[in-house]
Amino acid sequence: MRSHDGSIKTYQACDALESTIRKIYKKCGLHNASSHSGRKSLVTNSVINGVPLEQIARILGHFSVETTIKYVVIDQNRLNKILAIEWL
Repeated sequence: MRSHDGSIKTYQACDALESTIRKIYKKCGLHNASSHSGRKSLVTNSVINGVPLEQIARILGHFSVETTIKYVVIDQNRLNKILAIEWL
């Protein structure tokens, strides 16, 4: 893998596991899902439910919460639902 500065980085990945997860998602009708999107969903839902970001970072193996916060994805529909619940 080539990093942002152009240097080559060696990393270990389990492509067979990623492929299996994609197949499972497709069988469930989630054609654009991946293990990475699953991680984003885990982080987003955990943050919404009040789990401390530091704890989520440890679960994901991140050294920094700055890395973990990039996984939080809140689209406009979800934001509208959250705001609607708070106003009830």
